[in-house]
Amino acid sequence: MPPSEPSGEDESERLRYMYSVYQEQYGIVSQRLDEALGVMQRLNAALLTLENYGMIKGAEALLPSGEGLFLKSKMGDSESFVIDVGGGYLVESQIESAKEVVSSRLEGVNAYMKKMYSERGSIEKALNEIGARLGAQSGV
Repeated sequence: MPPSEPSGEDESERLRYMYSVYQEQYGIVSQRLDEALGVMQRLNAALLTLENYGMIKGAEALLPSGEGLFLKSKMGDSESFVIDVGGGYLVESQIESAKEVVSSRLEGVNAYMKKMYSERGSIEKALNEIGARLGAQSGV
């Protein structure tokens, strides 16, 4: 017996399922983009601090020390910073080297965001195509 053609109802059900899967993927990619944007903002703030460190030497600062806890401190004359290099490792670094590390991370986040925006665009295209097919089937 030859395989039967899917009925219009079966096709609609399949398209609705695909649409819901793409919607879920769209939400996940959007969440990843939001998280990456937060990382980018923090990296930009760190880079701005490093670039303007000479102007803030000796000024009072609030140093984050946990969830909602800040230590009031004076910025010292030190030209070195401690950088989290991942994996729980901290490295002491001079300002220029610290700027390079932060700039490199920014480039990585930018590349990641470009990839995610492209992926989200592909998902949007698929959602639009499936939506149009569903609309055509229902006569809308």
